[in-house]
Amino acid sequence: MQALDKAVPNTLYGHPVSGNCLGAYCYIADKGLKIQASFLDILKGKQMAPWFLALNPTHGVPTLCDADGNGVWESSVVLRKLGGLAGEKYNDKIGMAMDFRQTSMYKFCAMVYAPYLFGMGDEKTIPEGVKGLKEKIEPTLINFFLKDSMFIGGDVPCIADYSIVPVLTMLPPYWEVADPRISKYMEDFKKASKSFATQGAMQTGFIQSIVDKKKAAAAAAAADGTKNLEVGYWHIRGLGAPCRMMCEYAGAKYEAKTYPVTGEAHKWDKSSWFDAKPALKSINAFQNLPYVKEGGKIITQTNACIGYLGRKFDLMGSTPDEVAMVEQVLCQTMDLRNAAVGFFYGGKPEGIKGYLKTASGHYDKFESWLSQVGKAFSAADRPLAGDFHLWEMLDQHIELCRAFKEADLLATRPLLSKFYKTFAALPKMQGYLKGPLHKLPINNRMAMWGGEADSSKYGKSATF
Repeated sequence: MQALDKAVPNTLYGHPVSGNCLGAYCYIADKGLKIQASFLDILKGKQMAPWFLALNPTHGVPTLCDADGNGVWESSVVLRKLGGLAGEKYNDKIGMAMDFRQTSMYKFCAMVYAPYLFGMGDEKTIPEGVKGLKEKIEPTLINFFLKDSMFIGGDVPCIADYSIVPVLTMLPPYWEVADPRISKYMEDFKKASKSFATQGAMQTGFIQSIVDKKKAAAAAAAADGTKNLEVGYWHIRGLGAPCRMMCEYAGAKYEAKTYPVTGEAHKWDKSSWFDAKPALKSINAFQNLPYVKEGGKIITQTNACIGYLGRKFDLMGSTPDEVAMVEQVLCQTMDLRNAAVGFFYGGKPEGIKGYLKTASGHYDKFESWLSQVGKAFSAADRPLAGDFHLWEMLDQHIELCRAFKEADLLATRPLLSKFYKTFAALPKMQGYLKGPLHKLPINNRMAMWGGEADSSKYGKSATF
């Protein structure tokens, strides 16, 4: 390894964790350029050595010592220099993408990775950075730079792709809400770059270690803050589902207390709940299902339970406007839920088309709402409390339409369909969606439809 006491021509100095450096390292390796990559430990201040300051008075990385011993710095300039050495054809689109990355895009990236990975600045900037990436950067990348090709460079990555992707790989809080086109762009680049797996190993490992530490800390905090947390509801999905989903998403330690209905038509036995209710009612006179119990307190009524968990898990919004949007989504979703329950329990199979016409009116409202809000979810670019109940109702209606062999209501509503798919793909929801709670019947046993785990079955009428 080179002794770092003087600059050596044809050497690139940098730190592979840095997205600014990683692209250059990968480009050199992928193109087989005769330039040595030298590790400069900027976390230990090695960039302040006199010999390095002679190359780059701003002491930043990456810095290239060219064949004549001169310093070439600023990441976009370094990549342009490397592109010239590799004989890459340069055009205006590549130039615009390079400048777009350095000006419009990078400020939002720094608002995310600096506090998240390195503890620099205020973590409150992370949501603002993610919002900027979603609203200002994604549309330009998707609709202009990547509109007609896999990469900005066409079928193969160009220097602009080497500039942009390695900084996107530093943004864990953004990954969860990134447009699928951006996620695919990142994965395609990793496959196309022969060296990314090795050159990016330090960045990947470092970021994963930070993610793991934050997950462990969040899990520990959730466990400490949710001792004796209990969510109670019937032994079905129903109104209990969004509350359970929120706990699962937050990684909280909780008990999903369920109350089964037994017996048969006209002789349904609900004693599992009604025997337990008096003791709970002595604590909360409004006692009903669902409820959230924590310590010596009980919260009941659906939206109150969702609101309580939303505040507890930071899922009610970051601003007054977001909170107001969450509350509106919760109320509108409850309107849909109330209409659905009327059909699920009191309807008849031949009334399905009439009910779906009613449900379509609610779907149209949500489709228009998503268009007006312009976010990845119903109130923000991250999941908030209203999204859990809305998604549950969409999922129930997918099962309903499948059982009655009717067209999926999402088929003609692209924004609502995208919301449904984006939420279902959230990494934090996979445990719940693949687990036993999501496999419970949608409704109770006396329902016309949804009273069995196999939702393709339905009865002739509600039998209480």
